[in-house]
Amino acid sequence: RITIQALRIGGVRHDCIRLRKPPQPRIQETRIVTHQIDFTQAPFDTSPLFAITGPTGSGKSTLLDVISLALFNQVPRLGKISKKEILAKGALLTRNQKDASASVRYHCKAGIFTSSWSISTNKKHQLRDYEMEIADEAGTILDIKRSRVAAHNEKLIGLNYDQFIKSVLLAQGEFAQFLKAKKDERGALLEKITGTGIYRELGRKAYERFKSEGRNIENQQNEIRTHQKELLEDAVYVAYADKFKTKKEDITTYETLIKKLETDIALKESLDKIRREITAEAERQLLNTKKMDVFLEKSGADLNNHEKIRPVADELRKWSTVRDRYIDLEKQCTILSINKEENKKAIDNLLKRVARFIGIETKSFNVEADINGFCEIVRELQKKVGDKEKEYSSLKSLIMEQARETDFTYRPKSDNYGNLKRLHSESEKKLSDLLKVSGIGPNANIISFREGLKEKLSRSQQLEKKDIALKQEQKNLVQYTTELEQVEQQLKALPSEMELAEAKAKRFNAEANALQKSLEIESLRASLDEHRTKLKKDEPCPLCGSLEHPFATHLPSNHTKGHELNTLQKQFKQWNDVFLSKKSEITILNQSNQTIVSRIASVSEEIKNLMEQERKLSEGLPFPSDANWENFTHNCQKKLDAIDNLEAEKRIISQYNALLPNLEKLDIITNQGKEIRTELLKKYDGTNINSDSQELLTHWTELKKEKHHIDNRLSEARAEAQSKWKENQSLEKHLYHSDSLKGFNEISEAYKSLLDEQTLYRLQSEKSAISNALTQSDTTLKLLNTQLAAAEKLEVHEPKTQLQNRFETKRNELEVIREERNEFERVLTNHTIKTEKIAILKQHISAEEKQLKRWKLLNELIGDAQGKRFNDFAQDLTLRHLVILANIRLADLSDRYRLDTPSDEEDDGLIVLDDHMGSQRRSVRTLSGGETFLLSLSMALALSDLASNNVEINSLFIDEGFGTLDPETLDQTLDTLEKLQSESSKTIGIISHVDSLKERIATQIQLQRNGQGYSSLKVV
Repeated sequence: RITIQALRIGGVRHDCIRLRKPPQPRIQETRIVTHQIDFTQAPFDTSPLFAITGPTGSGKSTLLDVISLALFNQVPRLGKISKKEILAKGALLTRNQKDASASVRYHCKAGIFTSSWSISTNKKHQLRDYEMEIADEAGTILDIKRSRVAAHNEKLIGLNYDQFIKSVLLAQGEFAQFLKAKKDERGALLEKITGTGIYRELGRKAYERFKSEGRNIENQQNEIRTHQKELLEDAVYVAYADKFKTKKEDITTYETLIKKLETDIALKESLDKIRREITAEAERQLLNTKKMDVFLEKSGADLNNHEKIRPVADELRKWSTVRDRYIDLEKQCTILSINKEENKKAIDNLLKRVARFIGIETKSFNVEADINGFCEIVRELQKKVGDKEKEYSSLKSLIMEQARETDFTYRPKSDNYGNLKRLHSESEKKLSDLLKVSGIGPNANIISFREGLKEKLSRSQQLEKKDIALKQEQKNLVQYTTELEQVEQQLKALPSEMELAEAKAKRFNAEANALQKSLEIESLRASLDEHRTKLKKDEPCPLCGSLEHPFATHLPSNHTKGHELNTLQKQFKQWNDVFLSKKSEITILNQSNQTIVSRIASVSEEIKNLMEQERKLSEGLPFPSDANWENFTHNCQKKLDAIDNLEAEKRIISQYNALLPNLEKLDIITNQGKEIRTELLKKYDGTNINSDSQELLTHWTELKKEKHHIDNRLSEARAEAQSKWKENQSLEKHLYHSDSLKGFNEISEAYKSLLDEQTLYRLQSEKSAISNALTQSDTTLKLLNTQLAAAEKLEVHEPKTQLQNRFETKRNELEVIREERNEFERVLTNHTIKTEKIAILKQHISAEEKQLKRWKLLNELIGDAQGKRFNDFAQDLTLRHLVILANIRLADLSDRYRLDTPSDEEDDGLIVLDDHMGSQRRSVRTLSGGETFLLSLSMALALSDLASNNVEINSLFIDEGFGTLDPETLDQTLDTLEKLQSESSKTIGIISHVDSLKERIATQIQLQRNGQGYSSLKVV
């Protein structure tokens, strides 16, 4: 289903057509001021058949252009729209306008969408490229490129542009195009409208498929012939097969011989390798023997000494550990003694700081209690200061709030109380002045007094406006009266001037006509030259019987009369133009006279109304002596302002009265706070008592912990040092009596000979590695000598060089034989492959020849290179269907005519059957204008039915010549359209100039031109 929903027309704007909700879309185009048409509201909701009327050029067809422009970027009168097209044809954008836009809302199966088109100019007044977009019902713009909008509309609607303008918009100039088209043109139009180009494509595809299948078989046959030329003859094939077999046997023999030569050569190389390895291993054995001698000379004594003292190695290591620990403990005792003295000095210094902080001497056992007691005193004083500050801030905030709407501002360290007293006196004086200005009595009701003033002010303001309007209307009356007198004076003189011009024009016209007839007679006479030459003197003229022949030899001259005729015709034209000009001027002046008289009457009535309104408004008001309502209004407003200020001033005085006691209380709180702060500063002038006291307590605790720690560590170190000294004496006594230390003068000397684990491991590993290498060399030499003896038994006596030369010769000969075998094998393989391909191709050709019969038959029935044969057949069927549909529509319009397709002996145009003339057949080109319109309308409606396919079209617009119809046929046509509308519930719009049609169709969109090329629109 496709229903056009919205069209809006404005300034340089149009929009169209059926609204559920008035959209914002617009088209900016020509000659139309801003309007919006809502087809869901009255009168369109009850009368869907409407007329679009107006004079030529007022923009009726433009309403239809809007729809196709917004949907497809095409207009029936212009074609596809682009920036270049607009510049070339001066279309769409009105002169001096900066932009133009069009939008249409429509309802289709997918929902409600709004398609918009717009174009605008840049700062240099040059056109930008046009823009197009689609929005859904919610107003969300779809993500579609500008170039794809028309195609997307086509997809949503179900109609392309050609189908749309034949089924929804029956545009001007398109109406009778199909009816009188020739066969080829008619077929092209049908193909576009119905979208049946597929039949042309099927015919062309059938032709191409037949040609393609035939070419495929021919190509395969050519391929078979090519392969057959490359096949071997039978005798050649047998010879190649024998040679291939012989070469294979020769290759086997050569491969066995070459393998034997490779074995002999490898044995020779293995013997050479073993001999080289024996020599190398003997050299390595000699080198390792020398390494062992060097090692024993360098590190042998150290290893021997270590081995000597190894039984007491643990005692020696323990002795060294105990001695080192004793020395370390003696050093720690010295350092701890120093730290103890420094801790004592730090404690004394801290006690002095505490005394300065709390203001009294303190002892080490009472430090914490003294500091905490002092902090409590300070915190109590700080609390009192804070309480006073809060009390001060609270009262100060109250004072600031009370003074917020007054002129009083609280300023610390200033005479606030004196300033407030001064402001209080000023407010009381101001209150007295306002009472005098307002004119209100001391006991009067302010509310009633204010309301009375407001009512007077309102009426005086209205009277002031009415007075201004009255003066303007009186001024207009004088102006219109003057204009009327001037027009009447002009009208008095013009009739006599017009009568004079008319008389002279008639006289010169009569003289020119008489002279023209005289010239025509003389010209006729002068044309009888042949007869004139045969005239003889005293013999009668065969034409008139006269015996005298004055023009037999001398013809009269027409030159003078022709010049005189031109002069008379010019004078006639001149005076006739004057007559027409005076007549037109009289008409214009009469119209102006009527307009001015109407305006005078209107202005007089308005003056009367204004005076009556002034009279009613001024009742009960003291009329100003100078009739100056502006001053009266100003005085009323001044009194109202005074009353408003009076109430405000009373509130301010009340606030001043409340402020005075609060300011006295604030001074008392300030003095108390100063006394408490002075006492606090005497005891503590810091910023954070908790932080300062906590820092002293923390430092005191740390020093006590440090003293305790130092004392404990010093006692422990001295005890452990005494124990280590005794243990060391016992170990030395035991070692001096040990046999392992014989040969050493001191225990420390023996300890130094003791190797560490890493050094011992390194020396032992180095000695073990050299020993293992010597053992490995002995084993390897024995194995290599055994392998050499075994290999020498298998060695051939032929030299290695000779064996290698034989090997290379035989290998080269083998490669040549292999290449020969491969060539024979390639030729035989190619022969086999070609034979198999030929067999496969023959099978394919056989199968494809069966399939080709089908394509050959299809090509004979519908195929040709252009697809014209099948397309013509399909279009003939479509045309017959279309004629049937058109005759159904035509039966409602006329009982005289029926459409038919042409027979073979007739031309290719459509045929009309005249049932009032015995069903006489004649070409549609012989029809009159009215007959053409009736048949075109029936054909257009049929095309609309046909083009819509499965699309339900609920909007139809007709822009063509109803003026060619006689009244009876016009009524019958309108009956048909009304019937179509009622049966299909379509919205049908008709564009026409016909007056009777305007009378018949009550619902109209009327367009009127003004004098500047623009139009106004009205829905009635």
